[in-house]
Amino acid sequence: MSGIMVLKYKKTLRIVGICIICWLYALAFAALASSCGGEAESIGGNTAKTALLRLSISGTNAAKTRATAAALPENEATVHRLTIGLFYADGSVNTIVEPAIEADGTTGTLAVEGILCSPGTCDVIVVANAPEGTFAGVQTKNEFVGKNVSLVQTVRNGQQASDLLPMSGISERPVVLETGKSVSVSVNLSRLVARISIASIRSAFSLNYADATFTLDRIFLCNALEASRVSPGDITQTMPAKPTWLHGGTTSEQPDGSFLWTEGAGFLLNDVTPSEGIPITSDEYTVPYWFYAFANNDAANRTKLVLSGYFDPDGSTGPKAPVYVYYPIVVNRSQTGTVITPSGSAVQNGVGDGTIVRNRDYRIKAVIKGDGEPTPGTEVVPSSLELTVSVDDWTLKIVQEVELN
Repeated sequence: MSGIMVLKYKKTLRIVGICIICWLYALAFAALASSCGGEAESIGGNTAKTALLRLSISGTNAAKTRATAAALPENEATVHRLTIGLFYADGSVNTIVEPAIEADGTTGTLAVEGILCSPGTCDVIVVANAPEGTFAGVQTKNEFVGKNVSLVQTVRNGQQASDLLPMSGISERPVVLETGKSVSVSVNLSRLVARISIASIRSAFSLNYADATFTLDRIFLCNALEASRVSPGDITQTMPAKPTWLHGGTTSEQPDGSFLWTEGAGFLLNDVTPSEGIPITSDEYTVPYWFYAFANNDAANRTKLVLSGYFDPDGSTGPKAPVYVYYPIVVNRSQTGTVITPSGSAVQNGVGDGTIVRNRDYRIKAVIKGDGEPTPGTEVVPSSLELTVSVDDWTLKIVQEVELN
């Protein structure tokens, strides 16, 4: 073999040797990376996803996007997105997933794809219609249930939509997940909001205002909680640590003693139609207006449904000019002139105490008897307004009747 050929042969062997060494390093690095990945997966519990959970959820599909219509909506169980968390007894995470959902052919029922998870005994917590990414980075059960959702997420095109309501629920008992086996569980969801609606309005003015008239032009909420925790528990678990409040509108006193109106969260305000307002007479005005609000037990910031418009103390033929007034109604508070009636025979907690409870329907019937208040920040005098309130779980109906002076 010539000298040139020998040199080429040695050079080729050297290159091949270098390639083999690089390849061995690559294999070693890949093995190390795989080992590190396995360690990351094992944080908080078992690494192998060898158990299968099957979940069923109830829901419907239609949607209403206005806060007033010929009738109250019936599509408030719609599920667009699910987040499912499985948690061990110590609160650590088994898995958190946002599975695909699809109708299974049964009316109002959604089938969830099988969820791969690690063996163990776990609570199953489900949250519906929370924005994507809400639970990113969650490491414990307490972090999961402590996440907030905003009331703004119920809004589409400037109005609250009946198919965007956040919900949550938890399995009735811990679920045992076993290697190589499939287990089925159903979770009952409960809305995080309550529905507050005006069922009817009429006037029955006292003798002092025998000729008075009232023309309604706005219905709105004050002191609606801006956000709620997603916990499946009661109001003590859903109230945020530092609550903030939303209002359909507010007033501020001017130097001349008048009050200037400022619109707030538009989705908590309904200007009635026609634009000149609705004269409220002894005949019931029954077009329903409704809002969704989170559970609220803050005694200093009770949620109010407010009726406002022009009060003319002596009618259109008298010399007195109409004045703009408000009838602020504290939802679900018992007082003189207010009748609160839960439907159904079951005894309920939180009826008549001024709190808003999740997944309840508060229907208010108002009878206007007096001249109202100059600002929505006050509370209506019982003799000015007579109320009947119906309160119940959403499947039931709760009526509140109020007399407004």
